[in-house]
Amino acid sequence: MSTKANFKREEIGAHNPMFTQTRAIIEAPFYGNNVIKVSTLREAYELA
Repeated sequence: MSTKANFKREEIGAHNPMFTQTRAIIEAPFYGNNVIKVSTLREAYELA
C-alpha cells in the first residue's frame, strides 16, 4: 500500500477506493504506536 499526501477536492468521496471503510479499519492499527507523551519543550526539541 502506498500513501498519497494530497487529494483534489473532486477526488475525495465514496467513488475513490482510497477512502473505503475497510481500508481505514486495516490502516488504523499501524498509526497507533507512533504517539508518545511529551511533557517539556526541551523534550520535544530533542525528539525532533
